[in-house]
Amino acid sequence: MATTRKELENLAPGEARSRGKQIQELLDEETVEVPWQLRHAEYTYLGSEPLDRDHYISQEWCDKEIENMWSRIWQLACFEQDIPEVGDHIVYDIVDWSFIIVRTEPDTIRGFYNSCLHRGRRLCENETESANKPEFRCPFHGISWNIDGSLKAIPPSIDFDFPHVDVEKFGLPEVRCEIWDGFVFINMDDDAEPLMDFLGDITKHFERWPFATRWKATHTAKIVNSNWKLAQEAFMEAFHVLATHPQMSIGLLGGDGSNTEYNIYDGGDANWSRMTMAPPMPNPNLPYELTEEELMEEMFFRGESVSEMGVQKMEGSVEDLPEGTTTRKLLADTARPNANGYVGLPPTDVELTSAIQYHIFPNISPWPGPIFYRHRPYGRDPDKCIMEIMMMVALPEGAERPPAAKIRWLGDDEHFGNIFNQDVENVAQVQRGLKAAKPPGGLTLGNYQDIKVRWHHRLLEKWVNREI
Repeated sequence: MATTRKELENLAPGEARSRGKQIQELLDEETVEVPWQLRHAEYTYLGSEPLDRDHYISQEWCDKEIENMWSRIWQLACFEQDIPEVGDHIVYDIVDWSFIIVRTEPDTIRGFYNSCLHRGRRLCENETESANKPEFRCPFHGISWNIDGSLKAIPPSIDFDFPHVDVEKFGLPEVRCEIWDGFVFINMDDDAEPLMDFLGDITKHFERWPFATRWKATHTAKIVNSNWKLAQEAFMEAFHVLATHPQMSIGLLGGDGSNTEYNIYDGGDANWSRMTMAPPMPNPNLPYELTEEELMEEMFFRGESVSEMGVQKMEGSVEDLPEGTTTRKLLADTARPNANGYVGLPPTDVELTSAIQYHIFPNISPWPGPIFYRHRPYGRDPDKCIMEIMMMVALPEGAERPPAAKIRWLGDDEHFGNIFNQDVENVAQVQRGLKAAKPPGGLTLGNYQDIKVRWHHRLLEKWVNREI
């Protein structure tokens, strides 16, 4: 690991790593068998050219994203558990488009364009929670469609005026709809590759931490004053922690996030990536010395960080712990009795103590743990986005799953929580700062720690600039 400029001279670009134990070294110390998914750790250097700020602030670029990507890419519309019964449906909106996602049979989910074929009114308006109806009836003139999209009825009072309508062909236009592991994806491109081909090997990774049996316990959304990519990329690297979240530097991380492992796959061409944040342990990159005992005292006994980070407070003091106890081991042993959702091998300490976060291009972030993100454009406005945070909880085996949470929209003065609010405030100021920069204002990224950001824009450019 290089720590000085002189040492860096002997390394190829992208090879330098922060001081301290790396994730793969921590896995070497596990006392249980390590699942192959954690050992599948690829990285490719993708260059160091400046990133064009127009990707975030340009209306022209935003419009190209809409035309060339959002209208042609697989994207998460809802979860199977959002619409568990036949007739259950929910509305998914993206940019100007709106879709009805409906369970038409016990094992069949379909999607339809949410627009009346008469005068174009939206048929359904339930974006925040599911509803159940035997038909989709237009509130404007009363024309109705069955839940399978076929025409049900034109009201007798106006039927005489539509002799040109072929009732067999007057069904709602359908959008492609495919399912993976409890996720319901749609794609407006009838010629797009199958969903499973698009997802690639991430489907094999999540055989370890399946989603189909999880419970969506919470679902919170907020309109954020930044581009959707900025908001998402706030969670694509971890070395912002020390500056943005000082309350986490001691406490859950025990460091500055610089020991995070970043993985992109297939030379950066895969539609998914991953990062694994180092678990709590003394970090040599901090500007002060932090011992194992001080870290355990802060995390488990003092209470200040405990309440915010969600760690269970312990009675007594660090002096009561057995000799040789580490923060990482103590946290893992505390979490292990209530660990659910691991298929196959017992959970490792790294799984129990690290934040492992995947990204599926373009805009969702599933975790092996409960956190789940989705970021969407806010209409055609490049300066705003919809940020969503969900808690996808793995239930004990045999437990009955409660109903999925409906979307709770936060107002301007409401927040996701202290830590997330720091991120939201950050990206809003980044959006303003990008506009304030002297042209061309290219962004200089780190070779390793920003690799997921570069990966994201590399794929984005392929979609936006491709020939249609």
